[in-house]
Amino acid sequence: QCKSFDWFLEEVYPECWMNMMEHALYKGNLLSEKFKDSNLCLHQPGGRGALKGMADCSKLHAMRMSKQGELVLRDIDTCLEARGGKELASYACHGMGGNQYWEYDEATKQLTAPTFSHGPGKNVCLTAVSTTHVTIADCDGSDSQQWTWVS
Repeated sequence: QCKSFDWFLEEVYPECWMNMMEHALYKGNLLSEKFKDSNLCLHQPGGRGALKGMADCSKLHAMRMSKQGELVLRDIDTCLEARGGKELASYACHGMGGNQYWEYDEATKQLTAPTFSHGPGKNVCLTAVSTTHVTIADCDGSDSQQWTWVS
């Protein structure tokens, strides 16, 4: 008996990018609580390299958060990466966690990078320092570390 293409994707080729797009935990843009009155979201530049801060949410392509904790930026193979625990960059998704692994907490609105935590309860968070500078820093609960997924 023939199986559907959906069956093939789920059972034979679950790592296919189409599954990630279809079954993403979150889809949209990350609106900064600090800059929400200006409607500024995490900017995802085309290509790879350093992030450039914030941009008008309405002018950005949707990003996704995969079930593996990857923040997939404007295309299907570019992820947000925390380099050395401070610098953020967009780089090819590698699917191995580490510096591309993120967790989003809906209650606190924090996006944490557990790989770089300083021990239990001492996480680092995605932080909007200014409209031109986004980094990761020790979580402190401030609005600069609170993000909301918007469509």
